[in-house]
Amino acid sequence: MGDSETPAERRESSALSTSTDESAPNTSSRRVDRRTALTCVGSVGYALGVGHYLGIDSALDPPDGTVEIETAYVRSDDGQLFGEPGSRTTLEPITRTVPADWYHRVETALDVHATLVRTQLPGYLNSAVVPGSYESGTVTLSIGVESDDLWSLPGDVASVLSRIGIEWDGTLEGIEIDIEDEDSIDELERDASPEPTQLVRNANVDPVPGGVRCAVSSSYATLTPAVYRSGEAEPLFATALHAFPGWDDSVGETLSLPTLVDRRPLTIGHVVDTLPDVDVAIARPVSAIRPGSVVGRTNGIPIAGQFTRWGLADLVARGESVAKIGGTSGRTTGDVHGIDAATCVTTDRCQGGQLKWGTEADISDGDSGSVTIYPDHDEVDGAIVASVNSARTWWPGQDHVWGVSAHTLTERHGYHF
Repeated sequence: MGDSETPAERRESSALSTSTDESAPNTSSRRVDRRTALTCVGSVGYALGVGHYLGIDSALDPPDGTVEIETAYVRSDDGQLFGEPGSRTTLEPITRTVPADWYHRVETALDVHATLVRTQLPGYLNSAVVPGSYESGTVTLSIGVESDDLWSLPGDVASVLSRIGIEWDGTLEGIEIDIEDEDSIDELERDASPEPTQLVRNANVDPVPGGVRCAVSSSYATLTPAVYRSGEAEPLFATALHAFPGWDDSVGETLSLPTLVDRRPLTIGHVVDTLPDVDVAIARPVSAIRPGSVVGRTNGIPIAGQFTRWGLADLVARGESVAKIGGTSGRTTGDVHGIDAATCVTTDRCQGGQLKWGTEADISDGDSGSVTIYPDHDEVDGAIVASVNSARTWWPGQDHVWGVSAHTLTERHGYHF
C-alpha cells in the first residue's frame, strides 16, 4: 500500500479526469458522420489508456456486411482471483461478429443520444439506447419526459435531430423514438435498513466477497466485487456513494462489515475516492482484509471481467438476461432494457453511461452498490460484470433498475473489475 496519495489526489493531475459540463445546452447546428463520431470516442478512450474497455479496437475497419466488436475484457486464466500480483493487470478481449447494418444504426443512435443528453430539452428526465435484435437490424431511443412538457420532443428521429441541432449525414432508416410520459420525480434517498439476506457469517471471511451487506455511517449498502485501478494489482472495496451522508465529502469515512455471529460491524476499509458522477465510493482495505473478485456469500461466483459498451448492446440484441446479488434481496434476474442510459432526476447534473434492467422488484433498500452480472458466458469460467446498481424507479411510467455501466466507471475513472 505505501502510497500516501489518494486516487482522488492523483486524478487531479491525471488525464483520467474527463468530466465536462453536461448541463450546458448546445443547440449550435453541426454535421456529424458515423465514422467521425466513433473515431472521436476512440480518441478519448485511447488518451485515457482504456480505449479497449469501450470495445472500439476492432470496430473501426469492418469487413463488408459484418463488424467484429469487442464485447468484454476478461483476466488471463491464471487461476488467481483475489488480487495477487499479476492477477488483474493482463486483460484479454472477447469478440463477436455482428451484422454491419445493426452496428451502424446502434452507433448512430449512441451519438444522437449523447447530444440529446447534453442538450436537455424542456421536460427531459431520462433516456437510453435500446438495440434491436440482429435479425431486425433496428434500434430505439427511449426518452422519458415530464407530463407537462410532453410537447417538447417530437416522435420521430429526424425531428429530434433537428430540435437538438444536428444535421445528420446518413440514413435514419431503422432508428425509432419511444417517448415515455412521466410525473415529476423527487430526489434520490439513502437506502433504509431492512433485514438482509446476504450477511457474512463471521469476521474471518477471506477474501470478502461482493454481494454482501456493508455498513456506512447509519446506513447500509452492498459491496461490489473487488475493483482494481488500471495497471495496478491492489484490490479495493467499492459500494454506492449515495449511502454515505456526505456524498462527495466522504473521503476518510469508514466502511464496515456486519456479520451473522456478531452484529457489531467490523471495519474493513476507509474511503479514498468518491465518484459522484457514477455514484461509487472506493475504499482501501485495512490490515490484512482483502476484497475478493467473487460475488455471493455462499457458493460464490468468480468475476472474470467486464463488458464493453458493445458487449451490453450484444446482450440486448440476443435477448439475454442479467442477474444481481444484493445484501438485502439476494439474487434476482431480469432483462436489459437500455444501454448508455442517462438519468437527470436525482442530482444537479445528468448521470450518464448507465444500464437499465429488470423491474423495481429486482432491488431493495440496502442493495445499492451490488453489481449486475452475466453469469452464463460460454467463453469464460465465471461471471462478467455489466453495471453497479444505484437505485430503482419510484415514479409512475417506468419500471426498472439503473446504475453505472462497468465500462463507464473505467472510461471516466480508471477502475475495473
